[in-house]
Amino acid sequence: PQTQAILEMEYRHENNSYDPGAGALIIDGKTANGTWINPRLAKIPRERNLIEADNKNPLDNEFIGLSVNHKFSDDWALSEQLGINLLDRTRIAMNSGLLNADQRTLNRQLLTSDFYTDDSYFTTTNLTGHFDTWGLKHTLLVGGDYYLQDENSVGYSSTVPSTIDIYNPVHTGLPPVNPATRASQSFHTTTDLYGIYLQDQIKLPYNVHVMGGFRYQDVEQYNVLTKQVGQKADAVTPQVGLLWQPIKWLSLYGNYVENFGTTNGQGQGGTFLPPQTAQQWEGGFKTAFFDDRLSTTIAYFNLTKQNIPTTDPTNPTFSIATGEAQSRGVEVDIKGEILPGWNTIATYAYTETEVLKENNPNNIPVGSPLRGIPKNTSTLWTTYDFQQDYLRGFKVGAGVDLYSSRKATFDRQQFDFAGYGVVNLLGSYTRNVAKTKVTLQLNVTNLLDKEYIHDGFIQSNSATLQTRTTWGAPRTLMGSVKVEF
Repeated sequence: PQTQAILEMEYRHENNSYDPGAGALIIDGKTANGTWINPRLAKIPRERNLIEADNKNPLDNEFIGLSVNHKFSDDWALSEQLGINLLDRTRIAMNSGLLNADQRTLNRQLLTSDFYTDDSYFTTTNLTGHFDTWGLKHTLLVGGDYYLQDENSVGYSSTVPSTIDIYNPVHTGLPPVNPATRASQSFHTTTDLYGIYLQDQIKLPYNVHVMGGFRYQDVEQYNVLTKQVGQKADAVTPQVGLLWQPIKWLSLYGNYVENFGTTNGQGQGGTFLPPQTAQQWEGGFKTAFFDDRLSTTIAYFNLTKQNIPTTDPTNPTFSIATGEAQSRGVEVDIKGEILPGWNTIATYAYTETEVLKENNPNNIPVGSPLRGIPKNTSTLWTTYDFQQDYLRGFKVGAGVDLYSSRKATFDRQQFDFAGYGVVNLLGSYTRNVAKTKVTLQLNVTNLLDKEYIHDGFIQSNSATLQTRTTWGAPRTLMGSVKVEF
């Protein structure tokens, strides 16, 4: 009765076709100072694939997880989580994006043929306790975690570039690979990361809560191919927080937290990028009315990150650390039950980003916004659970996601991907069958089949432009069956 254990397993198989270049940028020339004249995306159909067809791209992913929780008493509990995630992928893909001077033939620069494995193992142990000292109520957390990742990839490149007409494509098949490029296209690394942490949350008089804690983390990354330690670093990161509830329906809060993690990429020559670090301030207030049927949260945040990885403009296969960047803004969340069974949630975020330091200011000027992040994002979702006896178990919902335009370029040039909105629907039915609970659900994403650019980048140099864009998913229907017993 004091111990609960949960075992979970998941298997996923995919057959993929890779198309990293969904569009190309057209310009009418450059001015004397090098800025573009009339930059615009080529008008080609969303369904057009400018890469060669290939079906030899399977992906297999297995996950096994075990969590155990034991209560020593009403005040003390110990939890343990174990996880194993194994991913195996084979890929044959062409990278594209260089549009030639004729503004219609796309130069598909590189062919990669590789297998890739990513095996990770992790464990987390937490001890949680509640106790009083001198009339103060404590919630203590002591824990530690360990994470091991093994990544292995072998790839080859083609020495013969291939072109295709973006308006009248003729697919000629995949060119042969050159095994001599194996050394530059392959890597095998391991990452060992462990941490220990302590946190205490204290309830003070007058409905004041304070929290303080720290985490020590150590990371070591090893290059198996060169048999060298590529990265070894450790750090102690603090976190503190304060919450005050002056009246029942209002809570004021603020917190500060630091982060330290592993590298998010590799640089040229197999070097590891330095670990990413971050610091965040956040403050705001929360309200709750009508027995918590209506709640709001308004928060201001200021997040600064160092050593952010981005694609190396001289070689997109690798990454570089952009230096330092800042993200700050306001988030608003409103959640409420309008009528019994009718629930609505609305969110809005205003985000300003800025490059603070850059190891190549000619590429990304200090003070410019970060690529790919909209200033304004908003969502509105509403659902209704039918209350009538003959319709009980039915649920319907609708929502809209809105995004403003985003900077698309790496460099001083200014080109933005347009903002967009997407409408989504859901419907579900839940019924008890004997002692089993069955839920059937249908989700419709992008109901109006809106064409938009979901992600991508554009970079230039003195001679060429490189474009990498990803279309947003067209109208998509997904059905699911959930059985609980």
